Amino acid sequence: MNLKFPRCMKAGRAADVSQWDLADALLKETEDQRKGPRGYEAVVKEFADHLGLDYSAEYLKILRTVAQVFPPNRRYDGEHNKPMVTLRGHQEATSPDMLDAIVKAAKKKDVPVTRPLIIKTLQQLRAQERAARADEHKAAQVELAEAEDEEHRAEKRRDNAKSDSERKAATEERDHARTRKAKAKRKVQESKVPPKRKLPAPQEDEEPDLLTRVRVSAAVSSIMGDSLRLKQDLVEFLGSGAASPAFVNAAIEQLIGCREELTRMIDLLRQHQKGGKAAHLYAIGE
Repeated sequence: MNLKFPRCMKAGRAADVSQWDLADALLKETEDQRKGPRGYEAVVKEFADHLGLDYSAEYLKILRTVAQVFPPNRRYDGEHNKPMVTLRGHQEATSPDMLDAIVKAAKKKDVPVTRPLIIKTLQQLRAQERAARADEHKAAQVELAEAEDEEHRAEKRRDNAKSDSERKAATEERDHARTRKAKAKRKVQESKVPPKRKLPAPQEDEEPDLLTRVRVSAAVSSIMGDSLRLKQDLVEFLGSGAASPAFVNAAIEQLIGCREELTRMIDLLRQHQKGGKAAHLYAIGE
């Protein structure tokens, strides 16, 4: 039998096909391209012709990419490192350093490192990164506006100067404002929201209890989603005229209890808020 991909076929022939064995075989025998003599479609055809296996080019690409990103000594496959994490879990983690951080955090909480846990952790980390970048972006925009205003005022003083010394001082102020403006422009550009999948692994001193923070953030998001759905249900139910006075009174008491508990949690968070209450936009108008 003349095979172009003997390692891949051997891995596919195994009674219990190992994703890692197949991934490593793909990394050795194929090129990262869909078409061509060593592309994914050629492997798909050979699997179908010789083993009757129906793999997709997309699936083979995932396997090869994960094998390339995670060399054997950086894998949690139960052999090189423990605990065992699925190959798809490795894919979701995006990098060995990120997976190391998640595994370390999970061990501290004695929870299994599942694909849903990895997905949820990355979602929260990305949300945090985007929020931090958004704050930085707004601050840079303010800095840019102030620098432009400073430049404009310096230009005006320079134009209206009555002596060489006044003109020189105004020119220096203008040049300083232009330098400040150029730096602010760079900050505005650099602080744009980063690409979704490019995220540095959290350091332990920055995220001493990663999973707790992820759980809290997920719970807050869930509360917000439930509140919006509840509001819609109430609008429809109350609009139908079917709500009894007893139901309305009971619902009000329950919601007041929720509000009081949420207020206590907000007060608890504010005790640890850096920069004081006014540091956040929600404080405006209170």
